[in-house]
Amino acid sequence: MPPRWGLGCCAASLAAAYNAGVATVSNDYLTLLRRTQVRGSVYASTALLAKGFADTIQTAAVSGAASVLRDEPTQDTEWNGSTATVKTLKLDFELEAVDRIVGLTGLLECRVSESVKYSGTRWVAQPIPRAADSTGGVSIVQDGGLTEGGRTVRGSVTATGLATAQAWAIQQRMFLGVDADGNGYRLPEEMETDYEFVPRTDGVATVVGGDGEINVRLWRVSFTFGEILANYPALA
Repeated sequence: MPPRWGLGCCAASLAAAYNAGVATVSNDYLTLLRRTQVRGSVYASTALLAKGFADTIQTAAVSGAASVLRDEPTQDTEWNGSTATVKTLKLDFELEAVDRIVGLTGLLECRVSESVKYSGTRWVAQPIPRAADSTGGVSIVQDGGLTEGGRTVRGSVTATGLATAQAWAIQQRMFLGVDADGNGYRLPEEMETDYEFVPRTDGVATVVGGDGEINVRLWRVSFTFGEILANYPALA
C-alpha cells in the first residue's frame, strides 16, 4: 500500500480546510532508477496557501537528491457571486521524480554474439577480351588458394561498476580459438564505455584529484574481439 500523508486545519476564514497526498515509489533494478509519483488535493482560501501545503506534501515524499521530471498542478476556484471574491480554492497536484538506486553491486544485463567466417577456396576471375567478332570474353575463374576464415565476438554488459562490466567483457575472449593448424591471429580489440546518469543531473563520470563525487547511475561496456583463422573449414 502506498504511503499517505495528511494535514488539515479549520478556521473561520477557511485558511486551509483539508489537504492530503498519496505517494507511490517504484524501484527498477535493471536501470537503477527509483521513481516517485505524488498526487493529492488541497482546499484553501488562496492560491499561495494551497501551493504552500502542496509543496510541503511533495517535499516530504520526494528525496532531496531526486530530479523532478513532471509537475502538473490544476486549480479550481469557487467564487462568491455577490462580492466576486474567492470562496474556496482547490488545488490538485501531481509530481513525478526520479533518483538513482545505490547500494547494489554486480551485473545488471549482458549479451554476447559470435560470428564465424569459414575458410574456403579463393576463386580468382581472369578477364578475357572479346574476339574481333564480339564473341567470347567470358572470364576464366581459377583456384587462387585458400581464403582465410575468422571469428568476431561482439557484446555489451551493464553493471553497477565499471570494473565489473570490464571483467565480464574480458571473459568473452574465451570464444576465440585456433584453426585446423593450431593457429589463431587476434585482431586489435575494441571497447566502448557508456556512462549513464539520472535525468536532469550534472553527470560526473570521473574524479580528478579527489575533487567531487562520481554520480554515474550505471556503466555499459560494448566490446568487439576478432581473429583471423587461416585454415578453418566449414563444419561437415
